[in-house]
Amino acid sequence: MEKRHEFGTRIWVLFGIICLQALIILLNGYLSYQVLNQQKQFCGTTLLTIFIISALLYGVVAAYLIREINRFSKIEMELSVNQVLLDKSQDLVSVLRNHRHDFRNHLQVILGLIQLGRESGAVDYIKEVTLQLGEQAEMTHKIKSLETSALLFTKKALAEARKIDLHLKLETDLANLVIPATDLVRILGNLIDNAFDAVLDLDDDYIREVWVRFQETPEQYIITVFNRLPIIFPEMQQKIFLKGFTTKGAGGSGLGLAIVKELTEKHGGQISLESEIGTGTTFTLTFPKSEE
Repeated sequence: MEKRHEFGTRIWVLFGIICLQALIILLNGYLSYQVLNQQKQFCGTTLLTIFIISALLYGVVAAYLIREINRFSKIEMELSVNQVLLDKSQDLVSVLRNHRHDFRNHLQVILGLIQLGRESGAVDYIKEVTLQLGEQAEMTHKIKSLETSALLFTKKALAEARKIDLHLKLETDLANLVIPATDLVRILGNLIDNAFDAVLDLDDDYIREVWVRFQETPEQYIITVFNRLPIIFPEMQQKIFLKGFTTKGAGGSGLGLAIVKELTEKHGGQISLESEIGTGTTFTLTFPKSEE
């Protein structure tokens, strides 16, 4: 908060300097006109020199403040990104707590069955729990990147905790996708989180569903994140990837999709958005395959 206050103060100082420079230029023009009309060459030259020196000094100060404002903007961006990563870490901690709670319940059920002398029931229960865990892990196990697999597994558990149906259609292992795992996780994490936030705002009458699909062609990989509702209207679609623009009100930073676009294009990919009533909202990422 202190840095933001300092940042805002410097902006106002810069604005004041720019206004002073404009005033100096106007005064210089007016006085020069008056001096030339009155043929007072010496006085005019002195005033002109003073104005030029003042303007140069203000220009130097303004340049310094512009550099500092740019530096503060980068710091603010880093803080926002770190806040997003912190939120994701907290989500992971929440998922782990839920799993610990579930395992404790499972162990209590197994212990109770054994104490009641129903060993066969305990064995059946253990098999059922193992099967469920295996099905959850199998959905993400085919992905080559362990970080991406872990992200999808975590999002699946988080979706269950939030009563969201997350459907994964992983038709490729992304083996030849040349993107650092940290960047791919940031891209996917932001898109999935945005979809979660969107469907959570729906009334209870609507089904909260999100689809994530991985596909490939001979030339490229295609990643889509889809939710049938809500719709992003055309006037918002034009601004959705701009830094600072958010549809979440005061709770949004306006950086998530801007970061997604920046990282996608950094690695030679493209991102597009389609959102229509009756069709749904789809973010599509395309990445070229490695030549190897």
